[in-house]
Amino acid sequence: MSLVPAATGETRGVDSPGTLAPAAGRAAAGRWASWARSPVLRAYAAVTGVSLLISLYLTWHLLGGFGHRMIAGNPDDVRLFVWYLRHGPWAVAHGHDPLLFTTMNAPAGVNGMWNTPLLVPALVMAPVTWLAGPLAAYNTLFVLGLATGPVCAFALLRRFAGRNWAAAAGGLVFGFSPAVLAAGLGHLDLVLIGLMPVMLLLAGDLATGLRAPLGGGLALGLAAAAQLFISAEILFQTALVLVICGALLLLTAPRLITRAALGRLARGGAAAAGVFLVICAGPLWLQLFGPLHQHGSPFTLSFFEADLRGFIVPSHRFWLSTPGSSAFAAHYGGGPAEYLAYLGVPLLLAAVATGLLRITDVRARLLLGTGLVFALFSLGSPLLVNGQLTAVRLPWGIAEHWPVFGSALPGRFAFVVALAAAGLLAMGLDWLLGHGGRAGQVLAAVVAAACLAPLAARPYPVTPASRIPVFFNAITRWLPAGRTVVVLPYPTATQTQPLAWQAAADMAFQMPGGYFIGPAPGGQAYMEGPGPAPTASTFIGVGHGAAAPAVTPAVRAQFRRDMAYWRASAIVAGPGTSPALVSFVRQLTGRAPARVAGVLLWRRP
Repeated sequence: MSLVPAATGETRGVDSPGTLAPAAGRAAAGRWASWARSPVLRAYAAVTGVSLLISLYLTWHLLGGFGHRMIAGNPDDVRLFVWYLRHGPWAVAHGHDPLLFTTMNAPAGVNGMWNTPLLVPALVMAPVTWLAGPLAAYNTLFVLGLATGPVCAFALLRRFAGRNWAAAAGGLVFGFSPAVLAAGLGHLDLVLIGLMPVMLLLAGDLATGLRAPLGGGLALGLAAAAQLFISAEILFQTALVLVICGALLLLTAPRLITRAALGRLARGGAAAAGVFLVICAGPLWLQLFGPLHQHGSPFTLSFFEADLRGFIVPSHRFWLSTPGSSAFAAHYGGGPAEYLAYLGVPLLLAAVATGLLRITDVRARLLLGTGLVFALFSLGSPLLVNGQLTAVRLPWGIAEHWPVFGSALPGRFAFVVALAAAGLLAMGLDWLLGHGGRAGQVLAAVVAAACLAPLAARPYPVTPASRIPVFFNAITRWLPAGRTVVVLPYPTATQTQPLAWQAAADMAFQMPGGYFIGPAPGGQAYMEGPGPAPTASTFIGVGHGAAAPAVTPAVRAQFRRDMAYWRASAIVAGPGTSPALVSFVRQLTGRAPARVAGVLLWRRP
């Protein structure tokens, strides 16, 4: 049913040009007034408003300091995404490839398709980045991204629950699920989860005929292309959901797989694939076959599988946690940002009960089956219980050896589990509201409160961003733009302050090292690729407290070879560089540094 009514009779019988504009204006005003009175529009407005208020509550410590505060708990990942928010617009504006670059890890470079360059969000947020800086852009995107997820999930869940109140509750459960909130500790790409329910909505509408194959397919292809440049991992999960749903339909409701439905999917899928490949063929070639392509995961997957107890044990991020539950979550091997499985006992019980009681409804079967399959996947292999790996082997242990599958972190399937649980909750509340009269309404409110209370989260803690030395804000006063500079402390995955300095310098220099995934010999993906050059390894060790080696002719010769390989024109030591490392570089170069605008500078002769 269209939200825009047909033109009224006010425009009929117009016999002079002078009366056309007022009549047309009144008709337009009538249409806008009718649209504004639409229950659907009011529901979207309400969900958007509530989502934004919750997002602002969760991030209120950032307010008033978007340019100099950041979410605490994972500064290295925050700085990495801040760097990408600056790098993407800079690369496009200067005619450089934003997906294959030597700005970091010079001169070998980085394949951005094997990392997370956030290209679409970076370009969207470019005006904020240029006006207020990349940290302000990150924080703005974080607040808006949190608020967007529930609205997108609401759009999908309206297909499962006929009452907007029930679908809204489900949307809020998913958009502010513990998985999304945990990802907020540095994993901005996973906070921007809204396109997952949008893609599922578009695919479902194609299958059921609610959207025309051409228009729906084009929309799906554009959404998938955008998702590739936000998080390829979420795109992979969404595609896997569609495969699992197709298998469940084939097993439990084959009568729905009609020739007409397959025809619509085929035409819509062709349109989606066409627009997706037009946009993404080049980047996908870069990822699979281009320079610095790789395979596998740089992480130990057993560190990133859900603990079976994790589904019911909250971390300290939630108001209803206890010291014992907080301690359990704090010892999770993947760290706080990967503690994603928690849903709480009431929501799990409500979801399973709804799925079983409504099992005759194909929608409930799809949600329950998909949720259970992805919950099993999230456990990885072998089974992790109470922090201990067991001898129980699970199906994901087979899949993780397949191409592409092996790059996925199993614990992150919690996003799909949360969406399925939210959908089942919405269906259960919808049924209670429609079949129980006044008592059903009361029971629905009680169930909703019981499920939402364990998910009530504390606001994110924040920390001040480190000050940027004046040198980097005006680096071209001392060094020509585009040169390679060795920055100390040497940039690594755990020493990311130089990334913030480079972003503040608007990428005016290249630097060796950085925080990236690259191929080791043989093509296996590793953090920082094959590892740093010998001199860089020494810089890292001395910077972390190791004894500096004696500066022998061999050590000095290796230093000169590495400087030549890097094509470095200078060494810059910023705040936080240990005195031992400064002394070591002084011996290597044979001269004292210049003190310039908050840094130590050695220009290469």
